[in-house]
Amino acid sequence: MTADHLANGLGYLGSAFGVFMVVPQIVRVLRHPSRGGVSALSWGITTVSCLAWLSYGLRTGSLPQVPGNTLLVTGAAAVVVLVPGTLSRFQRAARLGGCAAAVLALAWTLPATLVGYLAFGIGLFSSLPQVYESIGNWRARLISGVSVTTWSLRIISQLSWLGYAVLALDIPVIFSSCVGLTTAMTLVALESAARLRPALRTA
Repeated sequence: MTADHLANGLGYLGSAFGVFMVVPQIVRVLRHPSRGGVSALSWGITTVSCLAWLSYGLRTGSLPQVPGNTLLVTGAAAVVVLVPGTLSRFQRAARLGGCAAAVLALAWTLPATLVGYLAFGIGLFSSLPQVYESIGNWRARLISGVSVTTWSLRIISQLSWLGYAVLALDIPVIFSSCVGLTTAMTLVALESAARLRPALRTA
């Protein structure tokens, strides 16, 4: 197996886990619609970041970026609409659609090599609103609607993408996967700790 084949395999693996990570979050939101703590803003930024990565994949021929980001856009957008929030679902969908159109226009205007950095720049902030929410959940000792399984799958996805990027010497993906890995691990730790506290009190 050549380095290129291994890199592509890791990329497709990262893409697959990236798609599957949305499913537990959607299921948890549907099962516990009254539980807050899931950041619609975080998932909205994820949606437009994935659109930028999809554009990057199409324009540079980085094929592992295409199938996963295509599906992840749909799943992340669904979370934005489904989670409880102060804005109506229509308002959230309309704002997300406007942001998505602007990012797509920019992604297809910039030189192809810069689109990866655009996607990285947007994705850099994608998990931060959720980290902020989860710190609040942890301090308040609340069991939120955030799916720990989702962010655990995100860790596996980002590890796979990091392996792909190192083998393919894809600098934007290296930076992006390192940031994504760090924030996903932080979220798993915060949400797991919030769930562990009630168990310890009743033990």
